[in-house]
Amino acid sequence: MIDQYFTSPKVIERKRVGPLRPYGDRFAALLSERGYARKTIRCQLLLVEKLSKWLHRRRLGVQDLNEKIVDKFLQISIRPYSFRRGDVATTRLLLEHFRDSGVIPALVQKVDDSEWGRIARDYGQYLQQEQGLSPATLKNRLPEVKRFITGRFGKGPILLRALCPADTNRFLLQCTPVYSQSRVKLAITALRSFFRYLYLRGDIA
Repeated sequence: MIDQYFTSPKVIERKRVGPLRPYGDRFAALLSERGYARKTIRCQLLLVEKLSKWLHRRRLGVQDLNEKIVDKFLQISIRPYSFRRGDVATTRLLLEHFRDSGVIPALVQKVDDSEWGRIARDYGQYLQQEQGLSPATLKNRLPEVKRFITGRFGKGPILLRALCPADTNRFLLQCTPVYSQSRVKLAITALRSFFRYLYLRGDIA
C-alpha cells in the first residue's frame, strides 16, 4: 500500500525501519479509507516513519506506544517550524488503529462529561438505536461533527441554535485543501445527519 504513495524503491525501503515497519501498509490503507487526500497521506506516512526511527533509536517497541511516548516524540523530534497541526491528529489516529487491531492495550474509557461529550453520546445513541448504524460508521461521522462544532464554538459554550448555513460552508471550504473528494462527501453526510438529529430534537429550526 505504501508503494502507491512513494515510487522510489529506496524511499519505500527507508520507510520500513523500526518497530512500526510491519504496520505501514495497514495504516496507509486506513488513511485511504478515511478519505484523506493523497498529499496528506504522504505527510502522515512520513511522520510515522520518523516515529518508527525515533522508537528504534531508543530501543522502544510498538508495545511501548501510548499518548505520553507520542507526545514526547512530537516535542523532541519535530522542530517547531516544521510542526504541523495535523501531526497530533495523525499520531492519535495511529494509536486508535493499534488499539482497535489489538496491537496495544485498549484505553480504560473515561466518561466525557463535557458539553461536547454529552452531545456526542446522545447523537451516537441516536445513530445506533434509531438509525441502526454500526460503531464503525460512528467512528467516521463523529470526528467530522466534532471538528465542525469545535471550529464553530472553540472552547466556549456550544449554542446549537446559533448554527447557520454559513457555518457549514465555512467548514467545508476549510476542509477542501486537505480532504479528498470522498472525505468531503463523508463530512457532508455526517453534518446532514447531525442537523437532522438536532432538528428532530428541536435544537434547530
